[in-house]
Amino acid sequence: CETLNLVFVSNPPEDIDSYPGLIIASSSLLYDTSVISQSFESVRALVRGLVGQWFGLNGLVRPESRQDTWLVHGIAGHLTEVCLKRFYGNNDYMFRVMQETEA
Repeated sequence: CETLNLVFVSNPPEDIDSYPGLIIASSSLLYDTSVISQSFESVRALVRGLVGQWFGLNGLVRPESRQDTWLVHGIAGHLTEVCLKRFYGNNDYMFRVMQETEA
């Protein structure tokens, strides 16, 4: 697919859904630039949608059977976290992960 469309909608069934060439995201992921606290969760969801273009039930790399679904979701989750770590830097990323585990 040569183009990628990102569409924000109100009240979708999932915060983010990824299809070849299309990411449908919840409008709740949008935030004002002055609000920093929501950015990590929003960026994580958007990165997950982007990674879902390649690895996911609707991505280019799909599970062959239902038993293989865990592998595709695991790869997508791992790549999402690698991208976040690279984007935010190791210290900030680890601090945010620590906050999530304590919550």
